[in-house]
Amino acid sequence: MGPMDSALNPYVSLDFPDCVPDVWDQDPTKDTVSVDILLPTGCFMPMRVRRDITLAELKEEVWDASRQLPLSRLLHDPSLYAFECVNLGTAERELHTAEESRLSEVRPFQAVLRLVEKTSGEAGWSTAKLATVIGIGLKEFDHQRDPEVHDFRRRLRSFCERQRSSSLEGATFESRVLLQHPVSLAPRPELPPYLKPKLSQDGEMVLTISAGQHATETTFKMSVSPSLSARGLLDTVLRKKGPSIGLQHAGDFLHDHLLLKMCGLEEYLIGPHPLSQYKYIQDCLSCDKIPELILVASDTIHLEAVWDKVPDGIEEKPTPDTPSLKRKKQTISSWNFEEPLRLTIHSVYKLNYEPKTKVCVQVALYHGDESLCEGVLHTQEATLCEGGSCSWEKQLQFALHLADVPRAAKLCICVYEASATQKTSRFRKCQGKYACPVAWVNCTVFDYRGALRSCPLSLPTWPFSQAGDEYSSVMVRPLGCLTPNPYVDMAGEVTISFGKYHPTLEVVYPDMEEILESSDRLTTERNANSLSGGASKLYTQQLQQICDRDALYQLHEQEKELLWRLRLHCAQHLPVSLPKLLRCLRWNDRREVAEMMRLLRQWPLLSPTKALELLDYAYPDPAVRAFAVRCLRSVSGGDDLSLYLLQLVQAMKHECCLRSDLCHFLLEKALQDRILGHRLFWLLRSDIQFPEARIRFGVVLESYCRAVPPSHLLALEKQVLALNQLKMANHFVQVKGNIKKEEKERLRFHIQELLGKQLQSTFHGLQNPLDPRFRFGKIRVEKCKFLDSKMKPLWLAFENTDKNGKDVFIIFKNGDDLRQDMLTLQMIRIMDRLWKDEGLDLRMIPYQCMATGHRVGLIEVVPNADTIANIQKEKGFTATSAFKKGSIYSWLRDHNPDDASLSRAAEEFTLSCAGYCVATYVLGVADRHSDNIMVKTNGQLFHVDFGHILGKFKEKFGFRRERVPFVLTNDFVHIITKGQNSKKEKSPEFNRFQQHCERAFTILRRHGPLVISLFALMLSTGLPELSSERDLDYLRDTLVLDRTEQEAVLHFRAKFVEAINNSWKTSANWAAHNWAKDNKIPRLSAGHPSAGQDRTGVRAPLPHQVRRGHQQLVEDVGQLGQGQQDTWTTCGTTLVLDRTEQEAVLRFRAKFVETTKNSWKTSANWAAHNWATGNKMSD
Repeated sequence: MGPMDSALNPYVSLDFPDCVPDVWDQDPTKDTVSVDILLPTGCFMPMRVRRDITLAELKEEVWDASRQLPLSRLLHDPSLYAFECVNLGTAERELHTAEESRLSEVRPFQAVLRLVEKTSGEAGWSTAKLATVIGIGLKEFDHQRDPEVHDFRRRLRSFCERQRSSSLEGATFESRVLLQHPVSLAPRPELPPYLKPKLSQDGEMVLTISAGQHATETTFKMSVSPSLSARGLLDTVLRKKGPSIGLQHAGDFLHDHLLLKMCGLEEYLIGPHPLSQYKYIQDCLSCDKIPELILVASDTIHLEAVWDKVPDGIEEKPTPDTPSLKRKKQTISSWNFEEPLRLTIHSVYKLNYEPKTKVCVQVALYHGDESLCEGVLHTQEATLCEGGSCSWEKQLQFALHLADVPRAAKLCICVYEASATQKTSRFRKCQGKYACPVAWVNCTVFDYRGALRSCPLSLPTWPFSQAGDEYSSVMVRPLGCLTPNPYVDMAGEVTISFGKYHPTLEVVYPDMEEILESSDRLTTERNANSLSGGASKLYTQQLQQICDRDALYQLHEQEKELLWRLRLHCAQHLPVSLPKLLRCLRWNDRREVAEMMRLLRQWPLLSPTKALELLDYAYPDPAVRAFAVRCLRSVSGGDDLSLYLLQLVQAMKHECCLRSDLCHFLLEKALQDRILGHRLFWLLRSDIQFPEARIRFGVVLESYCRAVPPSHLLALEKQVLALNQLKMANHFVQVKGNIKKEEKERLRFHIQELLGKQLQSTFHGLQNPLDPRFRFGKIRVEKCKFLDSKMKPLWLAFENTDKNGKDVFIIFKNGDDLRQDMLTLQMIRIMDRLWKDEGLDLRMIPYQCMATGHRVGLIEVVPNADTIANIQKEKGFTATSAFKKGSIYSWLRDHNPDDASLSRAAEEFTLSCAGYCVATYVLGVADRHSDNIMVKTNGQLFHVDFGHILGKFKEKFGFRRERVPFVLTNDFVHIITKGQNSKKEKSPEFNRFQQHCERAFTILRRHGPLVISLFALMLSTGLPELSSERDLDYLRDTLVLDRTEQEAVLHFRAKFVEAINNSWKTSANWAAHNWAKDNKIPRLSAGHPSAGQDRTGVRAPLPHQVRRGHQQLVEDVGQLGQGQQDTWTTCGTTLVLDRTEQEAVLRFRAKFVETTKNSWKTSANWAAHNWATGNKMSD
C-alpha cells in the first residue's frame, strides 16, 4: 500500500456547533419557560409554562387562555388540533400528535409552537420525526443534484422492504422473540477448557432460579449439566420444583407458555443450544458467579405487533437490478476503444482565494492507492478573477487507453496556487515553480450505472487541510472520499468533462458476463503459459512466506511475478493469498483483469477475518468487495459480526458507488438482529456529522428506520431525545462548573433536581443505548453527580426494570471524541476473544463505550472499582505513596478478608495485569498514570481513557514522560507474588505471570495481520492519532512480524525486563501526577459529613510535612540500583535531614528571603530566554 492520506476528513480539525443556541440551552434548572403560541385564528399568544408540561396540558391551558382573545369562537374541539414547531436539530417542521410528550423533550426552536388542524394521514410517523431520529433533514436528500443519490435511496428502501417482508413470513413466537431479543452465543457449543475447572467434580454447575411474582416469589438452586438444553432445563425445573412453586400441570402446555429469562437482561434461553454455549452462562462461570435465571410466562414478553405497512414511496414490484434490454442496445463496451482517455478542464469558480492569484489544476488517475499511469497532468497557469473564477478549456490526455481503464478507476483533481517564489512553508517545488494546494476533489470515471461520465461535471471541492501534508509535488488525494463536498454554497467548484468516444451510443464498462466471455480471447501468451503446471516445494515455501506478511508489506517485483504465475496453485492450495495476488495484478491491463475476474468466480471462500482485508481502500473493485461480503456471510451470529461492525461501517466509505453489496449485507443482518441493528444505527448516526459520509450514511439510516416496526423506531427516538436532554444538562454544568467548592454542592443539587423532575419520565423504560439488553427504570437521583474533570461528565444511575437485576450506571460525556476509545476497547475485546479461543482467559474488562454524535457519547461504569491513585490516597498520602508496594495489596485485603478470597483476588489481578500489559504494549497506549488504571474489589485490573495510542507518548519539556514499554510497578509485582518478600525472579507466581504475558503476546502476534488490517480500515475516520500508514508501523514494530516466533519472544522478554527494571520511573511519574492532581488527601469515611464531595481547594503539604515523609522515600529508594540512588541524593541535601526540624525551618526561611531579594535575577533570565526563543511576538 502506498502512503495513506492523513486528511481524508477535511473538517477533522474544525469544530462545528452541534445546534443553534436557543432558550433550551439556558438555565435548565428553572421550572418555567416562556413560549409563544400561534393560534389557527392568527392570534399570537405568549405564555409562561412549566418546562415539564405535557403537550396535552399545554393545549388545555392554551384553550383556557384563548377564550379572552378575538375570533376564539372560530376554534373547534381541541382534539382536532396538534402542535407544530421547527425542530432545533434538523430545521424541519415537526407535527406532534403524541400529546404525552413533554415540552422539554420537544424543545421547539425559539420556544415557538403553532396549533394546526390534524389531517387523516398524520397519525403515523412524519418525515420531520424521522429526520429527528436519523439526525438529518430528509429535504437534504431531495435537494441533491446527483441522480445516484435518488437511485440509491429508492433501491435501498425497496431492498429493506423486501427483507422486512421475508422476515415476517411464517414467523413463530420463538422467532419473533429472537428477532426482538437476540441471544448471545459462543461460537462453539462445548464449554471452553479454561471454564471446566469451574464445574463441580461430577461436571455440573449450580444455577439460581426464581419463580413467581413479588411477595410470592420462590428462589431455589439446582445443579445441572452444562450440556443440557434450554428446553431440557425447563423440563427439569418443572419436574423437580413444579409442585412446590404452584405449577402442577405437566406436558407441552407449560413448556409452550413458560420461558427462562436471564437476570437483569432482556434475554431469554431459547433454542436448541446447550447451556454451555450461552455467553451469559460462560461469563458468570468465568467470574465465579452463580448464573441467575427467572421463570416467566411467555405472555409477559412485550412483542412488537406484526407490521405489514408498506412505507411511503416503496414500489409494490421491486426494481430490477440489471439494465434493461433497451438500455443494452443503446450502449457500447468501453473495451472496444483503443484510444487514450481524454479529459477537458473547463474552469474553476467560487474559489475562496484572492483575485489575481495564479492557479493551476493537477489531475491523476488512480485505482485504490495505485496510480494507473505514469506521472500526473497539469494545466497551464490561469489568473483568478473576482468571485474566484478562471477558465482553461484545456484538454488533457492520459497515457492509458479507455479499454484498459478499470471499473473502479477514479480521477483525482487538485487546484493549487503557482508562484515563482516560496511564499510560505506550504509551498513545494512543482513544474519548475512553487505550488501550494488549495482544494481537491475525486470522482469515478464510470458512474454508478457503469457508464462513462459524458456530460460536463461541476464538482464541489474540499478545502486542502494542512494537517499531515506530505509536501510532495503530487498533491492529489487518491485516498480522499469519492463524494463531492455537500456544502455546495461554501465550496469552490471545478468543471470537467470526459472525451466523446461515440456519436450516438453510451460508453459503458462491460458487465461480468461479457468480461468472462472475453477472458479466454484476451488472455495473452504469457498468461496462457502460466496456467499449467504446479508449484515446486521451494515455490510453495516462498508463497507461504509471502502470505504470512501483513497488509502493509510492499511486494517486490519478483514476488509479484511469482504470485501471478502460480495463481491457479494459489486458488487451489493457498486461498489466503488472494489479497496479495490482487496487489500484484496490473489493473491497467484488461487482459489481467479479465483473467482475475474469471479466477475469482472459482476462488474458495476465505475466513471472515481474512476477508476483512479485502474491504480496505486498496481493493475498490466491486467484484472483489462482493466476494469479501460472500465470505462474511459465513459469520454465525450477530455477536461475531458485531465484533467487527466498527470497521465494516467505515469500509462503506471505500465503496466506489453508494449502492454496494456491503451496504445491503449490513442492512439485511441489522433487520434480522435487533441488537445488531441498534449498534449499526448508532455507529452510522455518530458519523453523520462528517460531510463525506453524511449522504451515504443518512440514506442507510433512513432505509433502516422505515423498515423497522414503529415500536423500535419510537425506542430510538426516545434515546435520541434523552441524549439531547442530557447534553443540555451537561452544557449547563460546564458553564457553571468552574466555581468554588461550596457552590459545587449547590450545583450538584440542581442537577439532581433536574434529573428527578424533568428527565425522570424521559428515561423511564428506556433501553440502555450502550447495551439494549438492559432497560432503565427510575433515575437513582441520589447517586447521580457530575465528575470534576475538564468536560464535567455526568455520572448517572438507573434502576433496572428487572427487580432482580442490579442498578445500571453510565457516564455521559460532552466535549470529548470517544471514537478512539471505541477503537481501542474494540481491539481489547478482539484480543480477549483471540486469547479465549486459545484457552487463555486473562479476565479482561473491555467495558462498553459509544460515540453518539459529534464529541458526545456514553461510557459504561464498571462497578466496585477504584483508581490506583485513589487507592494509594486511601492508604495514606506521603511523598512516597506511589513508591510503596503494599497499598493495593492492603486495599484488596480489606475487600477480601479471608485467605481464600484474597488468593482469588491476587489470581484475578495476575491474569488481568498480564492481559493489559500485553494489550497496552502492542497498541502503544500512552498516558498511563495512576488515574487511568483501575482495580475492582475482586482483584481485576483494567485501563481506562485511551486518548493516546500507537506510541503517541506525551512529552514534558522535550522529554518523554513514559519511558517503559508497559506499566509493571513494584506494587503490582507485590500482588502477583501474593505479598512475598522474596526476589521476584525466584517466585513461581511471578514466573507464571511472565509465561502468561509471553503466551498472550505470541497469540496476538500470530494474528498480527488481522490487527493491522482492522486498524487500516479505520484510517478513513479522521482520528488524529490514526491518520496515515506510518501510524500503523508502530504495530508492526511491537509485533515484530519480520522475525521468527522465537526471536519475537526474545524481543518481548527484553521489553519485559526493561519494564521491570525501569518501574521506578513509572512510580516517579505517578508521584508527580498524584501531586499535580491533588490525589493526596486521605479519603473521607462514608460516615463523614463531607464524604463523596469532589476534591477542590486542597493546599499543598508544608515543607516540614514533606521532610517528614522523605525518610520513607529514602528507604524505598534503597531498593534501587546505585546509579538510580544517586539521583535522589540531592533530595537529602535540600531537606537537611542531618539537622533538627527547628534548624531546618530556619534554613528554609533563609532560602525564602534570599529568593525574594534576588527575584530580579529570575526576571532578567526570563527576559533573555524569551528573546532567544522568539517569544516576543504577540499571538
